[in-house]
Amino acid sequence: MKNKESVINYNEIKFETERLIIRRIKKEDLQDYYEIMGDELTMNFLGRANTYAIECAKYMVDYAFNEIKLNRIEADCVKENEASLKIFK
Repeated sequence: MKNKESVINYNEIKFETERLIIRRIKKEDLQDYYEIMGDELTMNFLGRANTYAIECAKYMVDYAFNEIKLNRIEADCVKENEASLKIFK
């Protein structure tokens, strides 16, 4: 049996960088998400702004190694997804 301190509530985890708030998506986010994904201008901007993904990845890697002391991280993506491959580099 796990002790009470080792149980993680993933619904309440939230990380913040200078520009981002990283948290689990909630049901009440879905309408806004749908509108964002359906807006062509916004999608064109997001397509060029993979710096958000890089910022998020750097933060999460730093957190994993320095805060929760992981010794390894594994990641995978479709090899044709060049944007994701850039994040791994």
